[in-house]
Amino acid sequence: MTEETIQERIAVLKDRIEQLTERLPAHSIKPEMFRQLEQLQEELETLLAAAEKRDPSLRVTQG
Repeated sequence: MTEETIQERIAVLKDRIEQLTERLPAHSIKPEMFRQLEQLQEELETLLAAAEKRDPSLRVTQG
């Protein structure tokens, strides 16, 4: 994966996480929604670590 591809995927993941969290109900979260959120967050963490490992000056932050 190129640095540009990683950054694009990070942006997509952040957007998908934001959209999903906006749809989460206050109570009784469906397990599939929770699993999807966890999977997106795990992938985001992996890509953020990869981006920083490639170029420590990037220090991509979540949020």
